[in-house]
Amino acid sequence: LTYSLGATTECTKCRDECRSCDNTNGKCTSCHLGNKLVNGDCIPCPKGEFSNDYMTCKQCPQHQYNDKEGQAKCADCPINQYQNDTGKTSCIACNSLCRSACTKTTGVCQTCKAGYKLEDGIFKQICSKANE
Repeated sequence: LTYSLGATTECTKCRDECRSCDNTNGKCTSCHLGNKLVNGDCIPCPKGEFSNDYMTCKQCPQHQYNDKEGQAKCADCPINQYQNDTGKTSCIACNSLCRSACTKTTGVCQTCKAGYKLEDGIFKQICSKANE
């Protein structure tokens, strides 16, 4: 991709960060994935965000995270972890009393370890000792 300034016939290569650029001034008109377009410049998406449309950054959805800048997608939370908010750079560990993996978007235990029962919590269900 190239552009030329004014009435010159000499072409100049677009900046590397541009996916495409204006053929009269060299300003970026779109960016590579993982970047957003700001006033003709391509800027890496911050941690907790991603870009898959060559122009804008979006927050990572619930159950996903991104701990690096300039990413085209977010990663799913690993097993035994969850994320109940958007735009996050990490996931939260499930309650250690969960027998199986917790729900990826809420952290709710599916089942508890032996000797414990489920109780309602504010954002997630927690386990407490049975018979108390």
